[in-house]
Amino acid sequence: MGNTMGRPMLRQALAEVQNELTSGLTEVMEILRDRKMLKPHLTPRSAAVMVLGMLHGKVVAELDTDPIHEHEWNQAMLSAFSGLFVIDNQLRV
Repeated sequence: MGNTMGRPMLRQALAEVQNELTSGLTEVMEILRDRKMLKPHLTPRSAAVMVLGMLHGKVVAELDTDPIHEHEWNQAMLSAFSGLFVIDNQLRV
């Protein structure tokens, strides 16, 4: 993404791909909202942006000279990800 500085065509192309990813995941989050599975204070698009941000964060984390173990990453991701959703053992999907 840093290579997009001074390269407006590349920036635009990446922005379009990012928008497609966000829009697609937003549709999934809308389904979850309609099923009362997405926390009511979240919009489907904000939840989609958050999920994609967490996934992109893995790329950054792998550049660390002292990276965390895969298990630690997975635990942190599951904890953060689960914060988006309503947990109900009686919920039928």
